[in-house]
Amino acid sequence: MFGFVVQKVSGASPAPTSSPSAGKLQSEWNPFDLYGRQLEFEIWRQGKQVGSHNIRFKKLERGWVVNSQIQMSVKVFRVFTYEFLHETTSHWQNGRLIHLRATTNDNGGRTRVEIHRRGEELEIQSPGGTYRTELDTFPSIHWNPEVLDQQRLINTITGELNEIKIESVAPEMVKTASGSIEAWPYRYSGDLEAQTWYDSHGRWVKITFLGGDGSELYYVCRRCGVPAQ
Repeated sequence: MFGFVVQKVSGASPAPTSSPSAGKLQSEWNPFDLYGRQLEFEIWRQGKQVGSHNIRFKKLERGWVVNSQIQMSVKVFRVFTYEFLHETTSHWQNGRLIHLRATTNDNGGRTRVEIHRRGEELEIQSPGGTYRTELDTFPSIHWNPEVLDQQRLINTITGELNEIKIESVAPEMVKTASGSIEAWPYRYSGDLEAQTWYDSHGRWVKITFLGGDGSELYYVCRRCGVPAQ
């Protein structure tokens, strides 16, 4: 099986002073200031586009709803086609997760994960059972830059609680559909492994990770957010 590898994260190392800081963003942050109403990526492997990741933000009277869809179709060894679909709908209020529902079709293997706020805890319903964790634990997302402060994530594909570590490195230029921009890489290790990039405003602009066959997959952002003010 080709397999889809979800990104990893943990306690953030000190970042360069000009890099996006989750701590600076916590009180006033909302997705509409960074992205407008949508965020769109192409997914590439070995020089070919193999999928897309589209995110839509919708304002509510209290908070917002985020709909995310990852779709991939990968020809493996010219023999068979690996298909992957992962969809999530999440509801946020005051920067905290209230509810999330995720469904995954991993080449025919289907799973479902739900997260509900229960008082001052989150309850996770996963294929492996039901458990609870701290209220401020994040799901495995990257559009919210506050994820950089996390030491563990709720994996939205498996429902497991993943221990993570993150370190920031020097900025570099990142290719997007509208040109190259300066962005800061963050390397994730632990139960998940990947590298993500954010621009100076805290916008998520790229990720790379390995597929189950060891090949690298990477995102190219088509819509990276509203223009800087």
